[in-house]
Amino acid sequence: MTSTEPASLELRSLDVTIDERQVLRDVNLSVLPGELFVLLGGANSGKSTLLRAFAGLDPVAAGELWID
Repeated sequence: MTSTEPASLELRSLDVTIDERQVLRDVNLSVLPGELFVLLGGANSGKSTLLRAFAGLDPVAAGELWID
């Protein structure tokens, strides 16, 4: 992140494991206030899992998830 402004959404080395299967590994993301971002990817690439982790619906196995 190049700005000194704190991120509205930040992921640091996020891992999500579901049913002993690692679905997301070492995801890092920073979204600044007012910034627009799009989550794109092919089928079964982890888009919905990432959004479910944001919402607290899927457990985070490791890393940090900060919202605002």
